[in-house]
Amino acid sequence: MPRELVVVGSLTDDELDSRFRRLVSGERQVLVIFLAHLAEFDRRRGHEPRSFPSLFEYCTKRLGLSEAEAYCRIRAARLIGDFPQAMGMLARGEIHLSALVRLSPHLTQANAEGLLVRASGKTRREVERIAAELEPFGPQADVVRALPPPPSGESGDFEGPRDDRQPELVVTAAPPDPPSPPDAPAQASQATVPNRLVRISFTASEHLLARIELAKGLLRHKYPVGRLEDVVGEAIESLLDARDPRRRIARKAARRRTHARKRGVRPSRSSRRIPQGVQDEVWSRDGGRCAFVARDGRRCEATEWLEFDHLLPWALGGCSDDPANIRLLCRTHNQHAARQVFGPRKG
Repeated sequence: MPRELVVVGSLTDDELDSRFRRLVSGERQVLVIFLAHLAEFDRRRGHEPRSFPSLFEYCTKRLGLSEAEAYCRIRAARLIGDFPQAMGMLARGEIHLSALVRLSPHLTQANAEGLLVRASGKTRREVERIAAELEPFGPQADVVRALPPPPSGESGDFEGPRDDRQPELVVTAAPPDPPSPPDAPAQASQATVPNRLVRISFTASEHLLARIELAKGLLRHKYPVGRLEDVVGEAIESLLDARDPRRRIARKAARRRTHARKRGVRPSRSSRRIPQGVQDEVWSRDGGRCAFVARDGRRCEATEWLEFDHLLPWALGGCSDDPANIRLLCRTHNQHAARQVFGPRKG
């Protein structure tokens, strides 16, 4: 085993935390030094006598950087020559590299100081919002673009090339589907829709974006990747479940059949399942956020991958119907709590 791994394995959690903070500070310093060298290399056009047609080619093929790494560092290196204050902010961790790259097209000598200060400490999404203010454009028409069919022999989830020459179907107010005959099966209208892919885009408000991000978090267990298609599909299914009369009638019929099968069966008095009322009370009490608190008093800020955890485990006699014995934990801290009680998982 490498010596470095042996040394790291012997550190305490607090020592690791302290080293992480020192290492990230050192990493920022190295990044700034790298950018200063890259800026000077670019000024001298040092890639040319070394048979590289561009600085980008030099960074990717000679230095081994990925395309994204090369792009960001070249943009930042060219920026700090005109705005040296950005170098100091980057070294102090007041602004991150992606923020500099995103703001670089909008920085001028007149606005640089205020814009960089405004972006200080902001997340990538917040910096995107600042940059969007400098790129005003009006609402655009909703667009549905048909994608080409998948190659023969491949499944229907082929995404297809993004060809701008494909015909666009601009959607404004599509007419409603014609009603199905009374004796038609519930899924008849869906059966006529071919399994083809389309690309859908529309302009929306930040309020809707915030709700979409919230929905992604709530659905993270079911859709870990958080694709918009899955989130929007789930929302549409919920809407249809609530509003489609055919589905409502089908649910009632299914419930009647289920009740008929279960008639006479007495429920168990003790269950590991947490009642919905208890879940709602715990969710409200914990604020929809992981309730784990570290030794220094810092509470976990996770609002995704949340799970309900028994303080006294159900396997050790803990109850499921008392909110005082239930808390909200993210998956990481739920597994951490389980290891504290039952030890590491074997195998």
